[in-house]
Amino acid sequence: MEVALNYYKDYYVRNGTIGDFIAGVSGTLFSLSAFIIVYFTYIDQKEDLKKEKIEERFFELLKLHKENVSEIQINNLKEPCEEIKGRQAFNFIYEQVQICYKEIAPFFVDTENKQIYLPSYLPTIENLMLTNDSLDGVQLAQCDIAYDLVFFGVNYDDITVLLRLFSEVYQGEFIRKVALYISAKPLDKDLLLHWEKVANTVNKLEVVNSIENFRHGIEIANPNNLNYYHHHLKKILATPNFSKFYAGHQDVIGHYYRHIFQTVKYINKQSLLTYDEKYEYIKTLRAQLSTVEQYLFFFNSISFMGRSWEFNSLKQDSTKNDVNNYLVTKFSFIKNIPNQFIFQDIVLKNYYPLVHFEFEAEPLKRAAVAKLFN
Repeated sequence: MEVALNYYKDYYVRNGTIGDFIAGVSGTLFSLSAFIIVYFTYIDQKEDLKKEKIEERFFELLKLHKENVSEIQINNLKEPCEEIKGRQAFNFIYEQVQICYKEIAPFFVDTENKQIYLPSYLPTIENLMLTNDSLDGVQLAQCDIAYDLVFFGVNYDDITVLLRLFSEVYQGEFIRKVALYISAKPLDKDLLLHWEKVANTVNKLEVVNSIENFRHGIEIANPNNLNYYHHHLKKILATPNFSKFYAGHQDVIGHYYRHIFQTVKYINKQSLLTYDEKYEYIKTLRAQLSTVEQYLFFFNSISFMGRSWEFNSLKQDSTKNDVNNYLVTKFSFIKNIPNQFIFQDIVLKNYYPLVHFEFEAEPLKRAAVAKLFN
């Protein structure tokens, strides 16, 4: 009987120790599991908090964008006593770009890239054309110069600034002649009738020479023919301090474009967001832009001022980082433009072939590039 009691006593001692061990280990494991769950919950909450802050900041920027649009106002050329405000101003500016593009077109006829661009800048244009074989360097220059003439204006001080900014891109003599020609266009309705005669002159370089002669005090020849452009040009230039048709809008819309760029850059650099999440944010921003605003944005993005949007990152051997800075293509920022042709001869797809436009099928090559977006 005593032996049996000792056996059971030893049995309980042995198994009790094992039970304590198992209980201790189990408790530790449960505690560790609880810690891990709490830790990852904390991490998720921390990321959620960061995402909330990103969202709050984005909507603050969106609010500022709306305020920027509402504060835009420009003088109405047709009714000088009136002002054009808000989104209507973009319609007016876009119309000016269209007019300017057509008025400077003769300077680009039968012209080659080397006659327009500086030798030091030609490799940049050639690289763009290699990465996108549908791109026309001459047309790109015409778009850029037309937009910039409207943006900066053509008063004497404006042209001085413009020539300085263009000094690393275009041939100085070429851009000077284009700017000098367009600077003679007046705002006054009566003087505009004279400009129509000047603009109908086939030889634009002859007009430029006449403008230069007048400014240097050399009499403009007048063959006593009222239909001859010299007479009409003199009527314009002899008018003291005549108001320019292209007075410039940089003080009105400059900050508008800078703000849009900074908003897109802000979202694009957020590593916590997936590409799809980023796209939805930029889609919300894009929805704030009217069709005309997207047209004007196109010109801004291909101008020498706006090439940080994409063109500066285009390379034949683009890295993943380069591709993620194709901001127009990455977010299809001009997706809602309904017409692929601007001013009849500018084809949007020649500049942004991988943008998925709203009314067309997704480009076949976009899927391969989209895999690199993050």
